[in-house]
Amino acid sequence: MLSHGLSPRKPGAATLAWLSYGDAAREMIASSSPQLGWLAPQAAAPQPAAPAAPPADQQQLNAISFGLAAVRQSVDQLAAQLAAGQEQMTREITMLRTTQQGIIDKISVTPARPAVAPTQQKPVPLTHVQQPPVR
Repeated sequence: MLSHGLSPRKPGAATLAWLSYGDAAREMIASSSPQLGWLAPQAAAPQPAAPAAPPADQQQLNAISFGLAAVRQSVDQLAAQLAAGQEQMTREITMLRTTQQGIIDKISVTPARPAVAPTQQKPVPLTHVQQPPVR
């Protein structure tokens, strides 16, 4: 059971929204569940002058932020691949249904049979068998 409210059967709508609306879709998805808060678009903050040597905590935070950016990019790529795969599958299913209907149409049409004249049977002459005379 998924606790974040997304249906495992219908990933297409979320993917298309993600691809079509970018940050707005991310904001909607992130606000729908606390577990998806990391998807929210990050506001670009003005960068202060770089300090000489950031503290160790800041370095870890920078490394984590860089890792999360890479994860986000991977998720975006996977979403695009999923959408492309769904579109291709839809095209192939449509093509299969069209082919199937063509086959059904061919099978359901019975070919016209050539008219065959009924054959006339000649009557077989009956021969009388002569009975021996009764004595």
